[in-house]
Amino acid sequence: MSKIVAMEISPQAIRAAEVAGYKGKNPKLLRTGEFRFDEELQIAGDSAVYDFAEFDSALKQLWVNSGFTTKRVSLLVSGKRFIVRPHLTTQVSMDVLRKVLPYEAAGAFPEQSEELLYDFYPTHSFEDRAGTQTEGLVVTTPAEPISEIAMAFKRAKLELEYVDFTPLAVTRWIRNNRPEQNYALVNIRDESTDIAVVEHGMPRTIRVVPKGLNSSRRKFDREEGDSSPLLRRDLLGENAVRVLVQDIGLTVTTQADEIASELECVFTSGPRAADSELRAVIGELFDLPVEPLFIESTNEPENRELNLIPSFDEFVAMAGGMR
Repeated sequence: MSKIVAMEISPQAIRAAEVAGYKGKNPKLLRTGEFRFDEELQIAGDSAVYDFAEFDSALKQLWVNSGFTTKRVSLLVSGKRFIVRPHLTTQVSMDVLRKVLPYEAAGAFPEQSEELLYDFYPTHSFEDRAGTQTEGLVVTTPAEPISEIAMAFKRAKLELEYVDFTPLAVTRWIRNNRPEQNYALVNIRDESTDIAVVEHGMPRTIRVVPKGLNSSRRKFDREEGDSSPLLRRDLLGENAVRVLVQDIGLTVTTQADEIASELECVFTSGPRAADSELRAVIGELFDLPVEPLFIESTNEPENRELNLIPSFDEFVAMAGGMR
């Protein structure tokens, strides 16, 4: 059965998950792993690497510590440099569209001197006088940070299978594993946050805001009689959470009123997904259930050593591997 290790790179750590059967209908989560960077060194950012010697060493150590059994990998990316815009095209072939996309979508993005990467996520098609039209979201980002990570993988003798945009990977996992069709997704990182509004299971809009919540500033505590760690509050205070939630509210309420009124819940993901203060402020704003996303366990119950309980931290990598 084919295996892959999906990875997310943050300023705090490399987070990864090994998945078997990722190309099939029933992927199995085998194991997760994390390598935390030295807090005094600036080794990486959101989907970017600054110190390649340290990063190359971290990759090798991640494989040793986690017991991953394949060198085939995928990369989950997002961050402040990613821009998402709606796009309408008459191209019926995705292969052709990806070749002409830089020309078709150029007007939707601010002028940049850097070489850009483009991708397109179709949401629906319809017929009009011009023929078949496909509506969707075009994603762009500077090419250099992604190509530098790909070169680091090559130096570590890892085979890069695919690169996936994090909010699309998470909404795909929700579509395959949850009944909700209309919802808002809030994926929080240290330096930025993905906000998606989803209608009938398909993202209608995605925005990457340059605000995050530092995952190292969580306070862990335990309730009496409970052995599992619970998140308590942001040590920076309530203001950091409320400032972020203001942007979340702005993104969601700018959508059509009929979508906002039909939202069933708000999903949160990332290391701060279960933060009780964050969930309370979001719930106060939208008057909706706020549910943190996680995967309860690996799919290897016969092997107690492998049947670990994954944390919120590795959820994005897990979702990216379970396509």
